[in-house]
Amino acid sequence: RQVQQAARRTGGRYLTGEVRSMHCRYDGGQVVLVALKDGYYVILALRADASGALGLRRAHEYGRRLDAEL
Repeated sequence: RQVQQAARRTGGRYLTGEVRSMHCRYDGGQVVLVALKDGYYVILALRADASGALGLRRAHEYGRRLDAEL
């Protein structure tokens, strides 16, 4: 949550708009976050050796499906 808040502050400072997705890499793994409507999120936890690009793509696909149902 702190990372997301920092990204929003930075985005607001530079007028880049809302955070739609994030991809964070850590020593032991990765986290992918995609914002949905009404304050919901898709969050995927990935292994360190997983494809972050594929994880982000899948998270966006899941997000589109979930947004349609919200």
